[in-house]
Amino acid sequence: ASLLRTQAQLARGMWTVHGRKWFTSRGGRATFTTVVARTEGLGRPIRSALSLIVVPAGAPGFRVVRPLSTLGLEPDQWELEFAAVRVPEDHLVGQRGRGSAVIGRRLNLGHLLRAMHWLGQAQRAFDLMCLRLRQRRTPGGVLADKQLMHQHVFAAYTEICAARSLLRRAAAVFDADLPTTSDVSAAKVAASQMVNNVLDRAVQVFGAEGLLHP
Repeated sequence: ASLLRTQAQLARGMWTVHGRKWFTSRGGRATFTTVVARTEGLGRPIRSALSLIVVPAGAPGFRVVRPLSTLGLEPDQWELEFAAVRVPEDHLVGQRGRGSAVIGRRLNLGHLLRAMHWLGQAQRAFDLMCLRLRQRRTPGGVLADKQLMHQHVFAAYTEICAARSLLRRAAAVFDADLPTTSDVSAAKVAASQMVNNVLDRAVQVFGAEGLLHP
């Protein structure tokens, strides 16, 4: 954030925004964009230098430059330009210079929700994996009798429990309106690693059918 160069100046009840933004989600079809801009001097600490300003897509000087591809995919990310875009003073979101706090809380909430989604995906995969182990028969018995399958279940179970514990702690801290960045970051990273590991094990247990299972 300290490298951010988009600026906004307030004069006579109007904000004038200058800058360019990359990787703006849905920026090519949104009716407005919330712009993070530096509204205070370069000498101010970053936590008190940024503001959030709502810019309508039809405002003069607003331009959709191009869609951006990521690893060959089109994830609906856009490059936008703000060439002396003028918007009323009341388009400010929250308090002037306090944009970092608003952004931080919104990001923490988003990270928590994403981690919850991953936890649900992992639990679903774990349940299906355990069901498969009890139902799939081999010449030597069901898959659940195999020692390697026990290892898959144990590893998946412990990772799910650990990620769930971190997520509950982070959610409790967030609800209490306490500083949450480290807790939320730990929960998000743990959940993202865990869901990949659990899904990989579940696919291995299902074999080729794991690539087709709903």
